[in-house]
Amino acid sequence: MCKVKIRLIFFVLLGLLFIDKLTEGVQIETQSFIQDFQNAKTLGELNRASNIIMQNRQNLISNLIGMLRSNPDKEKMIRICYLLGEYRATEAVTDLVAHIDLEVEIKGELKEPLMWGLYPAQGALIKIGFSVIPQMIQILETNTDDHIQRLSATVIWEIIGRELPTMPERKEIVRIVINNAIKKQSDSLKRKNLENALKLLN
Repeated sequence: MCKVKIRLIFFVLLGLLFIDKLTEGVQIETQSFIQDFQNAKTLGELNRASNIIMQNRQNLISNLIGMLRSNPDKEKMIRICYLLGEYRATEAVTDLVAHIDLEVEIKGELKEPLMWGLYPAQGALIKIGFSVIPQMIQILETNTDDHIQRLSATVIWEIIGRELPTMPERKEIVRIVINNAIKKQSDSLKRKNLENALKLLN
């Protein structure tokens, strides 16, 4: 039990160190940008400072996506997905979808939930919100893997049905969405995959 705790603490610290190193230089720059924003005296200065802050965010997201595409080790991938979700990075949706089944390996018993969840890319997609739903429908239409279909359906009900108190109500929302997609779908294979996704909700 002691070894498990030590190993868990090691991985948490490793993750925090990675995030710290990744954002250390960015934090210094961001503080400077915020200072410029606060010190702006004219509309022109305020607009320039606003644009620089936005560009800083876009550059950070582009770098994270680039790292994700370079297939880093799993621990880095987990944290990159988490960070993209925290930034609500709509630019990263396609890349996150490609890693929707990325799973955190849990050894031993966790006292507290991991900040990036069991499926970090899935969690990031949920945080990004409604704009990801069309791609989730595409996965349900084209992917025959039950596990990936379940993960995709979960994204839909967590986004659309997050205010609903019970799981049956959330699943009903997904059924409505999938049935609507089935009615619109003329491709027989895609329709069959959607019907399979419906069965998985039972």
